[in-house]
Amino acid sequence: MSELCFDNENPQDIVSQGVWNFFNKGASVKGHCSGQCKKCGAFWACAKPVDLEEHLALDCPNQNKDIIDFYTQIISNRQGHGQTVSQKLIPSIEQSKRKHKLAGDQASLSEFLESTKLTSQCENNINSALIKAFV
Repeated sequence: MSELCFDNENPQDIVSQGVWNFFNKGASVKGHCSGQCKKCGAFWACAKPVDLEEHLALDCPNQNKDIIDFYTQIISNRQGHGQTVSQKLIPSIEQSKRKHKLAGDQASLSEFLESTKLTSQCENNINSALIKAFV
């Protein structure tokens, strides 16, 4: 396969080519295929686009800085969602529409529980029960 060059291309060009253009795709077995990085030779027996994107952003030492920055942005936008971003949606990645509670609105544990001081007799009973249980 021919080596692709992405030195002076913008992110729109990278999107249209997809993550697989940076990898040699192996034979498909049961819907999955192997992949090998064209720059560093890293190999996956069952290559998933999410893993390949992470490799381009974090692990590939020979990759172009624009490609690294682009896939780092994709990963940071996807952080916490646990899903692959569709190649068609990459230019218009939106924040999740799911409602998120703000940290300030969340009730603290101390609002539900009251601290109680144990009597010395109660402490002795607990200690003796623990000693009997573990000795």
